[in-house]
Amino acid sequence: MTSVKPGDHVIQLYIPECGKCKYCLSGKTNLCQAVRETQGRGLISQRGQIPALLISPRELDWQQN
Repeated sequence: MTSVKPGDHVIQLYIPECGKCKYCLSGKTNLCQAVRETQGRGLISQRGQIPALLISPRELDWQQN
């Protein structure tokens, strides 16, 4: 992971997307086949591997949203 730094606020993507396939490029990211990699795998533990994150803007007010 190279783009996330300590202290960054991140949002886990429930449905990962590749950003390159025809579905992602057409805005239909819910149809991306990257979801098949993690589908059906639970994550109830203290540690886990998360395939996709978004960095949340610092100015986002979490209390308001």
